[in-house]
Amino acid sequence: MRAGKAWWSMAEPRRVLILRRRAVGDIVVSLPMVHALRELWPGAKLSLVVDRMAAELIEHSGAADEVLVYDPPESGAARVLYDLKWLRNLRAVRYELTIDLLGTPQSAQWTRLIGSPLRVGRSKRYRSWAYNYLLERREGAPRFAGEEVLDFARALGARTSNWQPARLLKEGDSGPSDPPPPGSGAWVILHAPASWSAKAWPQRHWVELVRRLAAAGVERIEISWGPGEEGWRDAILEESGTLAKAMPPTTLLELTRRISRCDLLVAVDSGPAHIAMAEGTPTLTLFGSTNERGWHHSAPRHRALVHEVECRPCDLTVCPVPGHPCLELLEPEYVCTQALELLAQGRR
Repeated sequence: MRAGKAWWSMAEPRRVLILRRRAVGDIVVSLPMVHALRELWPGAKLSLVVDRMAAELIEHSGAADEVLVYDPPESGAARVLYDLKWLRNLRAVRYELTIDLLGTPQSAQWTRLIGSPLRVGRSKRYRSWAYNYLLERREGAPRFAGEEVLDFARALGARTSNWQPARLLKEGDSGPSDPPPPGSGAWVILHAPASWSAKAWPQRHWVELVRRLAAAGVERIEISWGPGEEGWRDAILEESGTLAKAMPPTTLLELTRRISRCDLLVAVDSGPAHIAMAEGTPTLTLFGSTNERGWHHSAPRHRALVHEVECRPCDLTVCPVPGHPCLELLEPEYVCTQALELLAQGRR
């Protein structure tokens, strides 16, 4: 079936499965869609599939009734056995509706094998066979990913306006267990690590940004990092001396609490940028290979910075152009100026 046809004849479903694995940012921008389904079907049980890293934060948000954690062995026979048991358990629940937000070959296979009477997914080559309700992508200029996901709820009957971020922390959350960095005035968090090298702003640019912020009177500059990202942290701290501090080790939930309390997050296109937007923290996001129209929600106190070159956005994970000009030529002086403007505006 296609969008727009009279197809929905089921009463409010009792059990709905939503597949939204992998990147933290992708999950965060998908949560308003989950909230829209909650408003549409207040009596339904909404189950959301995520990976281990995001599970604690998504459970804490309360967006779904149930968070199912997919955490298989890396490879080999154990992985195959895990997946078989995983699918058997999902099939046994007898979900009336499965919604595939991920749209990979694997998630399409899952959607079909779980056996729901209604299976919703995007129309994609080699995957459309898995669904009996297809959403066609809209033609024209790229749209923000959150709006694309919200189309699933709209197609199912939800009445939603434009996408707005959904809070991850509950009212009255106790805040981060570790104190902010010492000093007074604005608290700025810098998140340099990138999941793709084509998204990475050069380390020396981060160092120069630290120096310029400090020279402008910003005393509390904190370098964010996670497991496997110690190299970014150490390289920036080594060159910037005592001008910045390393963030204490955190879980994703603790990172969210710190981001929610700071005055500005400067980051590459990454999960922390989406977390900050959800929590109302001003953001300055640096875009390289990815399209800022698709991954940046235009709103006051949230800015996307790009240096336009002919080949961007390319969506490549590794830049094939010598010198990586789209990010190499994004000057620290310009980024610092933008950061100071956001700080001058205030948090709210």
